[in-house]
Order: sequence, then C-alpha cells, then structure tokens
Amino acid sequence: MELVGDGVKLVGQNETVKEDGGRVDSVRVDRASQLFVQAFTSHYSAMADRLPVFAQLRNMIDLAVAAAFIQQKDYYGQAGWTMDLFSEEQLFPLETYEAPTHVDTAVNAIWKGRRLMTPIGGGVHIQPLKALDSENLLVDEEGTVQSQYQAVYTDNLSPDQWWWD
Repeated sequence: MELVGDGVKLVGQNETVKEDGGRVDSVRVDRASQLFVQAFTSHYSAMADRLPVFAQLRNMIDLAVAAAFIQQKDYYGQAGWTMDLFSEEQLFPLETYEAPTHVDTAVNAIWKGRRLMTPIGGGVHIQPLKALDSENLLVDEEGTVQSQYQAVYTDNLSPDQWWWD
C-alpha cells in the first residue's frame, strides 16, 4: 500500500444558527464557503510546511489509515502476531490522557450589508476507513508498489535480524 496525496480534506457544512443557539442545516449553498473549503484543501501542504500542527494532523490521519488497512487485511492474524507485550499494560505501561469531549468553536462575525454573518469553524472528524473505500483506491497499474515490496521483502533473514538490516 502507498498513501498518495495529502490525505486531508476540509468539508464544509452550511448551517443556520437558531435563536436558541442550536444549529440546523441550511439548504442554501454559500459560494464563499465553498471557495474557502476548496482553497483550504488545495493549500493544505503549504500550511503544513509552515505550521507543524497541520503536518502533525496529516501524519496522524496517515497513521490511522495505515492501521485501518492493516486491520482490514488482517495482517496481524496472517503474521501470527498476538500483541502479547503491547496488550498488557502491566508489562508495557502507557501514559494516557483524558480525551477532550468538547473544543470551543471559532466564530468570526462580519456584517454583510444589514445582515450579520457568523462563519463558524472547528472540529476534526477522521474517517480512516473511508480512505479504503473502492472509489478512493488507485490501482498500481505499473507495479511500482509491488516492485518496491519485492526489493525489500526477503525470506532469508536470520531470526535476530530486522528487515531493514
């Protein structure tokens, strides 16, 4: 498997804020919002080059997609790996943090004529299995990934040797 592209896509949702603060989907498509979503997605690499948090997010998404692929293909089972060490926290303690359940929304307020516009932004939703949907996969027609695999893979390793040795 080879990950191709940035792996990050901004998705916009047109919503209207009700008087009580609740949000409802809006049927109107906001052209400015569409253009922002497209520009954000197409310039993500440049932002990641300048702001490490965007690069870190992309790396986490890539890792999640790779893990989903490994799970989907049952590579753990095929390799006979049972996770003995990593599944026992007493043997391999991990530092854990409480996962946030809420993050403040970023809101900007601008007047457009006599109407107050409040674009709202925030939230990250990662869907690694969506990357593995058939419409998101590319066929390795020229065998590039397979040839790289063959160049690295070997059955001739000694028991105390890693594949990159």
